[in-house]
Amino acid sequence: MERSFMPSSCDSEFESFSTEDMEISSEILNEVQEHVVDENESDISEYETESDSEETEGSDVDSEDDFTPEWSKELKEVFINNFSEETGSTHSLSQEAKPLDFFYLFFPECLFEAITAETNRYAECKQAGKKDSLWFPTTMDEIRAFFAINIIIGIRQLPRISNYWSDLELLRDEYVSSIMTEIRFVKLNKYLHVRDTSSTPVRGEL
Repeated sequence: MERSFMPSSCDSEFESFSTEDMEISSEILNEVQEHVVDENESDISEYETESDSEETEGSDVDSEDDFTPEWSKELKEVFINNFSEETGSTHSLSQEAKPLDFFYLFFPECLFEAITAETNRYAECKQAGKKDSLWFPTTMDEIRAFFAINIIIGIRQLPRISNYWSDLELLRDEYVSSIMTEIRFVKLNKYLHVRDTSSTPVRGEL
């Protein structure tokens, strides 16, 4: 529907809008406003639908996490009880004690006894049905020597374990190679054990 605002006579000069022109303009403005409102409402409804779906998905995620930490600029004071235990050494060694005496505070005789027994037990268990011709039962003195070698290896580090028994004087460690052979060291390292695994429950029994 076309509407014209032109006066009845094209040659006449424009004076003002007539009442009819004002009514027509008002109708056109109302139609335009209704059209704009309809489009906005459709956009809003689509946005609300998407927003609702996102909130639904978000609620599923929130339900999985019972606790959501929140950042805060407010610092809470932390209370730590005063330390009331006795400080200082608790051993009974005298000032004349030797370094080895302190070593045995961490590695007592009972520990070497247990390691010796469990290493022999584990070696026997692993050789069931297939004898290791290079193995023979170890002793407490040998286990202590084995630990001493490991301490030395930690201090003087070489590229390979075999270098400590190398034929080259530049690499060989005279002290380590004089304590035990390389083969014996490897075997002790293979069977070393500190716990009786024969009493370990089978998976599924607990």
